[in-house]
Amino acid sequence: MNWLREMNVITVVNGTLGNGISNEKLEINRIQIDGKCNDITIIAQFFIAIHTLFDLPIVTAFPITNEEVEEIVMEQIAIHFNKIQKIIINNRLERIQLMEIKDFSKNKFLEMSRFNQIHPIIRELYFSSEIIPLEHNFLTFRENKKRYQVLNEKIGIPSQADSSFLDVIMFIKKSFGVSKEDNHTSVISPAGWKIKNDIKKLESIKLFSQYFNLELIVDSDNGQILAIDLLNR
Repeated sequence: MNWLREMNVITVVNGTLGNGISNEKLEINRIQIDGKCNDITIIAQFFIAIHTLFDLPIVTAFPITNEEVEEIVMEQIAIHFNKIQKIIINNRLERIQLMEIKDFSKNKFLEMSRFNQIHPIIRELYFSSEIIPLEHNFLTFRENKKRYQVLNEKIGIPSQADSSFLDVIMFIKKSFGVSKEDNHTSVISPAGWKIKNDIKKLESIKLFSQYFNLELIVDSDNGQILAIDLLNR
């Protein structure tokens, strides 16, 4: 597969760097948004899709880089969740964490999927292959894995311009990476994807490669793509 370059796998151990002593002031504010929301925007579709597929305690965390990002998270995405946490460090809102999708929003999203109302890119990521239990994707459980860099110059351009999905692209860029020096990475866990040449022909890969550097984390034993890292460039 000449569109991929194998990379060294870096193992990250959870913990505190340095001497483990921190003078940072940490606050966790729990927010509750009552009511139901019938409007599931494309940005919301992108981030809640994985929460609708698995009955697992999934946490989605959004780095808050400015007021616009905070507004989008709270008004378009958080409204679909029961548990919302604002993480404040040294009196600055650092991130918003979302857990436990509301039953109404989950059922609404799955209904949209049945009637082909989900955006095609999101459908390709999460509904185009056999669903594999998400616990198979937890990287800490996978001993044999490889990381590949996608060579953007080997990827074709999207077959048609999709201006509607640019809202998702721009939000990811603003939230997960304002500059190349940022350490935030947006990670996608596509459902049921396997490493093979046909993957480079998918519209989602073509589109993301136009705006990000992509890295694939792959299970060496069965070829399952565990995650796609979207790195700002």
